[in-house]
Amino acid sequence: MKLNKNLYKVAAVAGLALLAGCGKDIGQTLDEPRLMNVWEGKCADSTVLKVVTGLKSSKQFFKFAGASYKEVHTFYAEDNCVGEAIDVTYDGDVTLKDKVSDNSRKVDFRFDHVGVTALNAKGKGLLEGVKFCGVGVYEVGKPAGLDGKTGAVTCPLRTVPTGEFNLYQFDGETLFLGKSGLRGGATKETDRPTSIERGQPFVKSARSL
Repeated sequence: MKLNKNLYKVAAVAGLALLAGCGKDIGQTLDEPRLMNVWEGKCADSTVLKVVTGLKSSKQFFKFAGASYKEVHTFYAEDNCVGEAIDVTYDGDVTLKDKVSDNSRKVDFRFDHVGVTALNAKGKGLLEGVKFCGVGVYEVGKPAGLDGKTGAVTCPLRTVPTGEFNLYQFDGETLFLGKSGLRGGATKETDRPTSIERGQPFVKSARSL
């Protein structure tokens, strides 16, 4: 009987710890359920990576899941997001903050990890051809971890790990951020955006992230 009581106590403590760890996940999901989806941006020029790798277009994807956040930038070999070649993926967490207005709200991101994946032979060749972020060999379909290597001229990605201060807003079923893009946004509270990038809409996506 004593053994059973001890086991019960251990199970109870473990259960409380699990609930505590899940509290933010559950709280934010209940607080903002419409945000907890995968979101897809519009096709755009690949900007910085166009100069470095020759990739011509890109598209951003976001996944909000409770306290977890994933951001994927897919780059394409051709214009109009044709011929996918590489993914740049940021993983971290998200904290919903104060509302600014009825439909705008502050949001904080923390990026813990960043990786680059060659999606096929084309992407592998482009990445290896420039030794992207100092990595000489990329395996197709296997992310190359770049934590601590980003932020330099030869690795024009967010400095990771880092925090970011942003803003979001819904307009019907469309999501907008205060700042988006491969290089990220404000890394200080005082630089948090105060307006929305209306030219960068995000809609719900069927992509699995």
